[in-house]
Amino acid sequence: MKQIYLIFSLFLITSLYSQEATTTIYLIRHAEKADNSKDPELSAAGTTRAQKWAKYFKAKPIDYFFVTQYQITALTAWPIAEAQDKHLFETYDPTLPLMGLANKYRGKTLLITGHSNTIPAAINELLGSEVYTDIPETEFGNLYIITITGAKISHTRIKP
Repeated sequence: MKQIYLIFSLFLITSLYSQEATTTIYLIRHAEKADNSKDPELSAAGTTRAQKWAKYFKAKPIDYFFVTQYQITALTAWPIAEAQDKHLFETYDPTLPLMGLANKYRGKTLLITGHSNTIPAAINELLGSEVYTDIPETEFGNLYIITITGAKISHTRIKP
């Protein structure tokens, strides 16, 4: 009987802990592109920005990296992943709700590299409010941070 209580207690504690685990989602727009082709690479300025992101995230361990099907998002995230000795990206559909990722990866830290129009839209959908506008084509370097603990969602944008 004591074993049953012990198992039940461990299950209850684990359940409570996982419900209150904090999930952190970092969202950045891809860095500057080399040209306006359908699937461009990074420009010299974009490569420099990606390296700056790697330095910024050096002390912020990321559990999972998400990029779109365009190489520019992977090229932006690559220096960050490499600095953290992680080499696996997951491709995501930027039209899917962020809450789905948050629930799937509860208690983890995610980095999502997306696009000027998809990042604000995804965050707004998560918040249920039009807080952020599309990122201007000439603006790079904003960092959006979403923190989810239980039912509480907080958000912030750090500008360059």
